[in-house]
Amino acid sequence: MSEDPLLSPWRQWILKLRGKQFTSKSVIDVYMATIARLSYGNYLWWKHVRGAWRSEETARLHLGCGPVYLPEWINVDALLFWKRDLWLDLRYGLPFRDGTIEAIYANQVFEHFTLPVLRRLLAECHRVLKPGGILRLAVPSFEHAARAYVEGRREFFEEHAHAGRSLAAQANDFLLCQNHHLILFDDAFARDLLAEAGAWSSIVAPPPGESRALDAITLERAEGRWPKLHQTCVVLEAQRS
Repeated sequence: MSEDPLLSPWRQWILKLRGKQFTSKSVIDVYMATIARLSYGNYLWWKHVRGAWRSEETARLHLGCGPVYLPEWINVDALLFWKRDLWLDLRYGLPFRDGTIEAIYANQVFEHFTLPVLRRLLAECHRVLKPGGILRLAVPSFEHAARAYVEGRREFFEEHAHAGRSLAAQANDFLLCQNHHLILFDDAFARDLLAEAGAWSSIVAPPPGESRALDAITLERAEGRWPKLHQTCVVLEAQRS
C-alpha cells in the first residue's frame, strides 16, 4: 500500500496493520454505542457556536472520509483515528444551516446505515445543500454483483477472493462486508431514496473520471484507489433544485 502524504505516520501504520481486513463489526458497534456518542457535543458546537460565526458560502462536505482526506473540504468521520475536520456520528444529522453547502461527497458510506437512518441523513444532505449544490454518492451495486455471480465472473469479486472459497462467499463479502453493510442498492433504489429526500433538478450517473462536485485533482485523490468503482458500484450525482 502506497503511503499517503496527508496521513500521519501512525495512521499510515494503522492502514498497513489492518490490511484489507476490516475491524470487527462487534467492535465498531461497541465504539459507536459508547465513544462515538460523545461526538454529539461536536454536533452542538458546530450547529450553535461555530456555525453562528463561520461563513459556509464555499463549504463542501466529505462524509465518512476514513483514510481519504480531501484538502479544502470539511472532512467528517465518526472514527477518531482518521484525519478529519469534524468528528461526528452522522446519525445525529448535519450541523449546518439550510442551503449553505456547495457540495457533498459520500463514497462507500450510505450502505452502513439502517434504512430509517439513511432516509433522515439524505434529507439532511438535501436541506444543507445550496440550490444547485451537488451530492455525489457511491455505494456497492447489488445489481452488478448479482449479474457477476450468475455469470460466474470471479474477477468481479477479486478483492474478496480467497483460495478455495465459493463464489457465493465472495459475493457475500462484497455485498455485506463482514456485516458492516446494512442496505443493498441498485440504481433505481438509490434514485428512489434521493427522490424521497427532497426535490432535485437532476440525478445522473456520471461517466468515470467526471464529476460536477469534485475537480479533477480532488476526484483522483478521492477515487484513484477505486479503479473499478463504476463497474462495481452505483455512482450518482444529484443536483438540488
